[in-house]
Amino acid sequence: MNESKQQETDTEIISNFIEQRKEYLNYYSGLNLKRTVSAYLHFYLSVLKHDVHGNLSANYEICEFLLEKFGLSKNVPSWNLKYTHSINPINKHPWYRLLKEHQEQIVFYIFNEDQLHALTPLIKSITHPILLLTEFGVSEDTNLPDNISALEFDFSLKITYRNDFVETNFPILYHYLNSFEQLVQLLLPKGVIFMDGYLFQQEALFVVAKRYNIKTICIQEDKSKYIKFYYDCNYCDYNYILCGNSLRKEGENNIYPLSSIQNIF
Repeated sequence: MNESKQQETDTEIISNFIEQRKEYLNYYSGLNLKRTVSAYLHFYLSVLKHDVHGNLSANYEICEFLLEKFGLSKNVPSWNLKYTHSINPINKHPWYRLLKEHQEQIVFYIFNEDQLHALTPLIKSITHPILLLTEFGVSEDTNLPDNISALEFDFSLKITYRNDFVETNFPILYHYLNSFEQLVQLLLPKGVIFMDGYLFQQEALFVVAKRYNIKTICIQEDKSKYIKFYYDCNYCDYNYILCGNSLRKEGENNIYPLSSIQNIF
């Protein structure tokens, strides 16, 4: 089976799984985790295929093995659902003192150093206070301006979000959702900005941000004359293409200075 056909098979299996279990993927007031779980399963398939074959051309049986590994049989199990709980009182949370000074700032979620490198000109063009939420330690040699702070993401040991189905089948995703819930409640950012891509981590942060009516901004690098967002990033409130030292709104030809993005806030 060629790679494009295999991707279609993967997508079909995952879509069917999600459709059969959509009642367990409700998040909050009309929001759901369909995109988030889909991104997680695609990610896991990719990792599994690399482990087994050393490439991305694994056959259909590997997809079935993945579903069995997650316990995602054709028989849909019955789950007792638990719902999200807010932090109360918020000033008693163990992260409160650490994060208090970063409240109501612009948050950039940065997955790796390549993203940091690509976003640095945009980040440095903004004069508002910024918090870089990263999946790695930012070197002191980065020389960040005074209005920019960096915080390496860590999982919270405190449980404020419950979903038995997600916790049992996708524990890593569950802990991201639980930790992002607490971070967003503690920070109440003016907006969340991330690079375009199909990362389950940023999908999780996106749905949490939407619950709290936080503005979401997606940035894509201009690598082609014909720009197309990798995975329908139009679900965000704002979508921009990074063109060197300028920005272009997705679907428009007008060019804007990098600093214009702070007008959103």
